[in-house]
Amino acid sequence: MSAARVSKKRTGTWFYWIAVVSLLSAIYLLVTPGGGNNVRSAKNNAFSRSALGHYGLWHLLNELGEPAIRQRSVLPVPAGLLVFAEPRSPDDLVEVQQLADAMDEADESLVVLPKRKAVGNGFDDKWISESKLRRVSDVAEVISELPMLWRPRVRRVDEVRSWQTFDGQPAPTIPGPVQLIKHDELIEPLIQCRDGVLLGYLDGRHGTWVLSDPDVLANHGLLRGDNAQLAVAILRRIRGDGAIAFDETLHGFAQEPSVFHLAREYPVSIVTVHLLLLLAVVALAARGRFGAIVPPPVAIADGKAFLIENVVALQQYAGHKETSLMRYARMSVRRAATRLRAPRGLDFEQSLDWLQQRIPDAATRDELIQLCRWQKTKTRTERDIAVIARRIQEVTNRIGNAS
Repeated sequence: MSAARVSKKRTGTWFYWIAVVSLLSAIYLLVTPGGGNNVRSAKNNAFSRSALGHYGLWHLLNELGEPAIRQRSVLPVPAGLLVFAEPRSPDDLVEVQQLADAMDEADESLVVLPKRKAVGNGFDDKWISESKLRRVSDVAEVISELPMLWRPRVRRVDEVRSWQTFDGQPAPTIPGPVQLIKHDELIEPLIQCRDGVLLGYLDGRHGTWVLSDPDVLANHGLLRGDNAQLAVAILRRIRGDGAIAFDETLHGFAQEPSVFHLAREYPVSIVTVHLLLLLAVVALAARGRFGAIVPPPVAIADGKAFLIENVVALQQYAGHKETSLMRYARMSVRRAATRLRAPRGLDFEQSLDWLQQRIPDAATRDELIQLCRWQKTKTRTERDIAVIARRIQEVTNRIGNAS
């Protein structure tokens, strides 16, 4: 194989693998949403593992076999319970309408009112250095932006001594101040005390459940008393038949729906895996036929070089190297004798004797005799034969040109 062909083959191989890696990278970027499930956040959302986050509740529900998802699509998705856990105010009327549509699609909705805000530590965006209590007016402002016709009024008390819960569930453990809403604005209070309601049903355009204090289900609150048991019981009590969806669009994690993102979700991911396997099979099948088809070499190429190489190959295959060298020596001696005008009709031995009589240099005469009588000594290797042939050529050319 020629050097040019080897170079082309190596270039094609490199180009092939670069194309494969590029294609796989593009597929990965297409089916992986921006940030994926590895969103780094320390705020009040289901991606956050900080004290104020809700990752613990989402993870706990999945460990208990409850279908809980983190919803990032801006399109309405039917759900058994749509949870707006400490949402921020919508940015515009379009986002408000999207929330209203999402509430219409869900069997039930739960709004968890905000209470605290995170202060980052400046080093790691997954953790906070401290939390600050929001003003009641800030909580009311968030409520005013949500698509609910009735606005619950919020109040805070330093301590609650006695709770009324549902179905024999344990009482919540909430550090003061405790955030509550008024009794008269709810048609079905589930958890309440003398000072107000912690969880109740708020009627209106979109019938919605309201949890006034998020400390029950935030990461830090799940570790207090029986809050983890109570939080799971609340969600099981009020949800419909579908999944529990934590809305993350109001936390800034909205993403446009895409068929490529859908390709990584079960059961569509099965089709994606089959397509990738098919792509791998096609790539393996095409690996040996990359680029244009190489034409087969011609049987007989032009020029003397091919004929000489073919003769040499045949002689090597037949194993008659010594015979070829002997014939070459005879031909070289006769050619040298002809140049010196030797009589016609002389055979090899006669031509050699005739040359010896006309070579004045004794060393050259002895070397010529030794080269021409080499086959009478011992068998030589291919390297030795090549050296002898080259030396015969040099000596006979020098003798033939001496005239």
